[in-house]
Amino acid sequence: MFAPRYSIRTILIVMTGLAFYFLLAGLGVRGHAWAGGIAIGVGSLLVVALVHAAFFYLFWTIGQHKRPTRPRRLDPAATQEEA
Repeated sequence: MFAPRYSIRTILIVMTGLAFYFLLAGLGVRGHAWAGGIAIGVGSLLVVALVHAAFFYLFWTIGQHKRPTRPRRLDPAATQEEA
């Protein structure tokens, strides 16, 4: 299956959240400073989350492609306790 399965409840919750966000953004554009500040704050949190996810994906992919190294052999003389 190509598309992930979403329930109608999930879609309605996301649509309601986006409706409130764009309502605040619209009030901010019309001149309400508090609404613009909230919209910019929520938008910046979204940008920070996306940048975090992008860096995580980048470093995770680099970590997956790194060649595994053989474990070091320990020197048997160095591991024995002196009596």
